[in-house]
Amino acid sequence: MLHVLHLVGSCEDARQYDLSVMYASACESSAEFQFTYAVISPDNKWLFTTDLDSLKHCEGENIKDMSDSEGETTTDSDGETTIDSEGETTTDSEGETTTRVLSRCTSSTKLDVSEALHHISRVVRPDVVLHHMFCHTGSIYYRCLMEMLNLPLVGCPSSIHNITKNKATTKAVLTHSGDKVLMPKGIIVTQRLIESNASAIVDHVRHDIQFPCVVKAATTEDSLGVFLVKTEDQLVQAICKGLALSDEVLIEKFIPGREVRCAVIEDQNGALHVLPITEYNVQKDNIRLHNIKLAYNEDGSPKKSALTKTVILKPSHHTGNQLNGHNNDRDDNMIKLIGDSSIEAFQILNLRDFGLFDFRVHEETGLPYLLEVNLFCSFGYESALNGMARAGGLSDKELLRMVLHRAAKRK
Repeated sequence: MLHVLHLVGSCEDARQYDLSVMYASACESSAEFQFTYAVISPDNKWLFTTDLDSLKHCEGENIKDMSDSEGETTTDSDGETTIDSEGETTTDSEGETTTRVLSRCTSSTKLDVSEALHHISRVVRPDVVLHHMFCHTGSIYYRCLMEMLNLPLVGCPSSIHNITKNKATTKAVLTHSGDKVLMPKGIIVTQRLIESNASAIVDHVRHDIQFPCVVKAATTEDSLGVFLVKTEDQLVQAICKGLALSDEVLIEKFIPGREVRCAVIEDQNGALHVLPITEYNVQKDNIRLHNIKLAYNEDGSPKKSALTKTVILKPSHHTGNQLNGHNNDRDDNMIKLIGDSSIEAFQILNLRDFGLFDFRVHEETGLPYLLEVNLFCSFGYESALNGMARAGGLSDKELLRMVLHRAAKRK
C-alpha cells in the first residue's frame, strides 16, 4: 500500500487556506492508498490528520505543543525525542522500529515547522507527497521543505515552480527560447519603474503594445490583479492595483478571440501526451475574471463558480464544439498548434509529470498565444486536468495511480 502525505493549507491567509482544503478534499483515496494530511494554517502551525473533512475552515485556536500530547515520550540512540501513540508499527531494513502516528495529531495538537518536519521524517515516513498548497509561499518553499527531507513529490521541483509562479519570469524564459511558443507582446513593470518614469511606460504601451491591453499582477492566481485596460487613462491605475498584489506586473497586448486550456501528462515511461483541450465560455473581446472562476458560500468558504462553462474540443469529425458557435473544421489546426506549443513549453521549462497551459486564440489568424503555465492540480473530480483526462479515456483513479507511482519511483 502506497502511503501518501498530502500537503494542505496556507501560511499566508485564510482565503488561500480554504482554497487548498477545498481542492485537497476532492482527491479521493482507495484501498491501494493510505492518506495522511499535513495541514498548515496561517499562524504557520502544522497539524496531522487522516480526516480532512473535519478541517473545513481555518482556525487558529486550541494550539497545544507536541509535548502536551498523550503518549509515551522516548529518546532514540541519536538523542532525538519522539512521542509514541497508537498507529502502525514497522521495522525497517536496519532493524529500527518506528510507529506511524496516523490520528494522534488532530486540530488540537499543532506543531511548529521543526517539530512537523521531524514528525514527517521519523513518524509519518510517507512514500510520496501530493502538494495542494495554493499560495506562493506554499507552492515554492514548502515544496522545498519536502525536497530537503528527500521525499518524492508529484509534479515539478520547487526550482521550476519558482519560475512558473511568476508570469513575468515564465514569459522571459519562453520568449528567449526561440519562436515555437507564441506569447503576447508585453513588458514588465516594477514599482520603481512606475515611480521614476510613468509617462515613458504609457508611451511605450500606446505605441508598441497598443490598447486594449491586459495588466497582470505577476504572482497572483485565479485572475486576481488582472485587468483589461481599454484606454490610456486607465493604465497607471491598473498598474498600481497590480503592484499592490505583486512586486511586478506584466502588461501584454490583448488577444481577441477564444480562450482555451491544454494539459500535458507524462506517462509511466516518460512519454508526453496532450489531453483533449478545454475551451472556456469567454467573449472574444473580454477576459476571464475572478468571479467567473470562483464563488463563495455564505460562510466565506470557496466553491467553483456557476458562471464557469466549458466544452471539450474534439476533431472536426466529432460534434459538440459549439460553445461559441465556431466552425469545427477550423478547430483541427488550432488543436494541433496548441498541442505542439504546449509540448514545446513543457520541454523548454523542463516540467515533470504534468502541466497546464492557458492560451488565447486570435480570432483572425487562428494562432494560439500562451498566457501562462499552471502546475497546480489536486487530482480531484473537479480538477481541470481530471476533466480533460476523463475526456481522453483516463479515469480519476487511473490518473491518480499513474502520477503517484511515477513520483514514488523517484525515491
